[in-house]
Amino acid sequence: MAKLIYAITADSASLDESTKKVSIIGVFENMSAPSYPAVQKDMTIVVRLELPEKSKTYKEYFTILGPDNKEVSRNSPVEFVPKSIHHNFLHRIINLSLPEKGRYTINIYVDDEIVGSGYFDAELLIYNTINVA
Repeated sequence: MAKLIYAITADSASLDESTKKVSIIGVFENMSAPSYPAVQKDMTIVVRLELPEKSKTYKEYFTILGPDNKEVSRNSPVEFVPKSIHHNFLHRIINLSLPEKGRYTINIYVDDEIVGSGYFDAELLIYNTINVA
């Protein structure tokens, strides 16, 4: 069975195809908005998998569940044949709807089996005001 090594939420990420190095910018576990529902304009989920064998076709996808455990996002499954037992995915998400504040769970699937989870918290943005007399 495949195993999730990590699932990281970030502002952006890139993968160097020649070296297989992943560059991650703006790692976060919390995001803030002045009110909910809200929209996260742009984010990336960085996934690293360990697979039982290489040169086999696998299918990977993710779901994001809201605080009420209802699905708020799902990507289309990606079929891939890894060249080694480790494989990276960069899932860019644009305009993710966040219906309410709370914990959002990211589930990672390989061949329709959940291999691990991550999360991020959506919080209210609190403005600090200073009164100058």
